Amino acid sequence: MRALPVVDRELRIAARRRGTYWSRSGAALISTGILAFIALSGLVNGVPLELQGREIFRAVSGFAFLYALLSGLRCTADSLSEEKREGTLGLLFLTDLRGYDIVLGKFVAGSIDAALGLASMIPVMAVAWLLGGVSKTEFGLMTITLINTLFWSLAAGLFVSAINRQERKAMAGTVLILLLQSLGPFTLGYYYLALSEQMGRTYSIDWMFLTPSPYQSYRLTRDTMTGWTGQMYWATTGFVHGTAWLFLTVAAFYAPSSGRLRPASASMERLQALWKDWSQGSGALRRLHRSRLLEMNPYAWLVCRDRLKLTLVWMMLGGLGVVWFWAYLRFPEMMLDDDAVLLVMFIAHGLVKWWVCSEVCSRSVEDQRSGALELLLCTPVSSRSMVSGMGWAVIRQFGVPLAVIVVCDVVLLYFMQLRGGGAYTFLYFGWSPAPFCRAALFLLPLDLWAITWVAMRKGFLSKSVNRAMGITVFRILFLPYVISLVVYYAVFAGLHGSLFGRRSWVILWSQTGPYDVWVITCALVALISGWRARRGLASVIHQASLARYDRLKEQA
Repeated sequence: MRALPVVDRELRIAARRRGTYWSRSGAALISTGILAFIALSGLVNGVPLELQGREIFRAVSGFAFLYALLSGLRCTADSLSEEKREGTLGLLFLTDLRGYDIVLGKFVAGSIDAALGLASMIPVMAVAWLLGGVSKTEFGLMTITLINTLFWSLAAGLFVSAINRQERKAMAGTVLILLLQSLGPFTLGYYYLALSEQMGRTYSIDWMFLTPSPYQSYRLTRDTMTGWTGQMYWATTGFVHGTAWLFLTVAAFYAPSSGRLRPASASMERLQALWKDWSQGSGALRRLHRSRLLEMNPYAWLVCRDRLKLTLVWMMLGGLGVVWFWAYLRFPEMMLDDDAVLLVMFIAHGLVKWWVCSEVCSRSVEDQRSGALELLLCTPVSSRSMVSGMGWAVIRQFGVPLAVIVVCDVVLLYFMQLRGGGAYTFLYFGWSPAPFCRAALFLLPLDLWAITWVAMRKGFLSKSVNRAMGITVFRILFLPYVISLVVYYAVFAGLHGSLFGRRSWVILWSQTGPYDVWVITCALVALISGWRARRGLASVIHQASLARYDRLKEQA
């Protein structure tokens, strides 16, 4: 047998997959857009080339670090768990394959797209080196940091996938590990500093405490010398790299036994019954809840019968509120700054949008994958009733929390305006965060409406929750930014190169154009995407219910 046969097979499959080339092209296009955006803005405002190079390096490396950090969630979080759900993992171990064969094969399959995407961004970062904004040492160390972070993220996703069977649990576990190891040490360290200040003591965070975090390696890259800071950098990089190999080793040892189905013990059955009573209520409460929702819409009851979902949304909002209130007590002036308000709104809105997309995609994919869709259509439940039921379930779970978020946003904007919001500008582009905050408040319900219908449509047409969520998030949340940049650059180039274009027009467009184009593009993309998805959703449901039988006819 050839060495690592699964790796060889996965490489051949990846070489024939269109997504391998599209992901590389997309990453290169976004990083090039960031470079062009900063370069054009610096050209208009007369920023020196060295400062432009520094800003390009920071922006592109920041995007590349975020890309590498989230690659495990996108590429490997559901690799082994998918094999378990389909029952094929146990069949693989009936051959001469070992655990490390399967794990390394899945690791290579998941890392191809991410590695090629990261490789396409490194030459863009090199432009900053050519402009004189950074040294060759900083560029080289940043490259090592990005590759090491990508390796660690993919290994963490594979480890979580080896110990889970459900797709959403694997994704949630991967997110938890990425956040805990990346931001956990910094959160605890700054909390310790805040407590020490309250006690009248002055301490600094020990660098050994921040060693487990890959973000610490990213931070130290800018200041790494041959002295003490360099030792801190290599210690952090080595620790993160060793953690990645630990994840892969544990996954390789655990994978052979994780594919076996074992009957639940009596104690586990009791725990499962207690969990069901707590999450869905007792038998009497479930009957009352079921009878009330079935009269309104049967599919709505199927989607929102688990009352724990609403509780988790309130827990998320409560946690964000507690964190913000604690930060406000510590830093009252800073938490009402324009940038702080924009950051809080971005986090809250992003979490709600991601949660809505996850809920809708999970239900649609599960119904289509398990065959429940055909059974539902054999009952008096129609496809139009399923569409309205999904909309009603989303409103029931997220309606009141969304209203609370809107009220909090309005209050923050009001206090920001009292403090003279809009006078402060960030970076050197001359933009104010205040208009972006008001636009984000306007776009929030519109984006959620579009996400609901696009996610439902893509969920019924996809076999993977990750794929359906990725397409929905890209179309509603990222595509408007791409279109906005293209329109902005086209108009800017036309004004700058036109004989009739005045410099005042170019400066005015560079300051107000990004905001206007962004708001209009986001609204149009959400309206058009949501309307198109909602209009043809009933026919898509029937098409998805017949897809399995169409494949059987083709095979026959």
